[in-house]
Amino acid sequence: MARVIVLAGTRKGCFLLESDVDRREWSVRGPFCEGWPVYHAVHDAETDTIYAAAASEWHGAGVWRSADRGETWELSSEGLSYGAVVGAIYTYSKTLTVGVGAAAFRQVNRTQVFPFVIVNWQITDKLLLSNPLEAGPTGGPGVELTYEISEPWDVGIGVAFRDTRFRLRRDGPTPNGIGQDKGVPIFAHLAFSPSQALTFDFYAGAIVGGNMRVLDSNGATLSSSDYSTQPVLGIRASYAF
Repeated sequence: MARVIVLAGTRKGCFLLESDVDRREWSVRGPFCEGWPVYHAVHDAETDTIYAAAASEWHGAGVWRSADRGETWELSSEGLSYGAVVGAIYTYSKTLTVGVGAAAFRQVNRTQVFPFVIVNWQITDKLLLSNPLEAGPTGGPGVELTYEISEPWDVGIGVAFRDTRFRLRRDGPTPNGIGQDKGVPIFAHLAFSPSQALTFDFYAGAIVGGNMRVLDSNGATLSSSDYSTQPVLGIRASYAF
């Protein structure tokens, strides 16, 4: 008999409501997920599996999975990235600030720790050396040299390093494996600021030194392949309230 399922994510966990197609009488089960606050839950009709995205101030973030409609549950943080960034800076003058930072992130079966340089150097009235990005799970903030063409227009060149991991499909050629993509983006940047609040950023560049790896579920490398230089394009609009 066909069943109607409603999943309710609450601060006390996930609740499962079931009824027949008439939807006149309902049964309620829960809360599940050991009382973790659940922010989103879905039911995969093909596999009859329930996934619940949860986050706790004490335990962090995770995904709960049930393959038997809530009878039993598994918790996994695989595929999620989390960590911390610390740094220290020293201001030498109004035009020069430098520092060092370190980041530690957990990203799909590994913990990655890396240092980075912090710089904000107004070399001249029009020339600036700074960090264009934020340090995160995929790498440091990079460095960019920017020149002010005129008041609304800036142009720059920059470089960064990126190392990304992602979980592969359970039913793919490498079940529950790991994909890893590493490369060095080199880019040109054109910025247009028609007002103090509104900015349009245009990017064009290439990823050099690219490498793609496939690892098994335990993190052992199965294959590794370098790839040729790849072009990249990007556009971003930002508004500050």
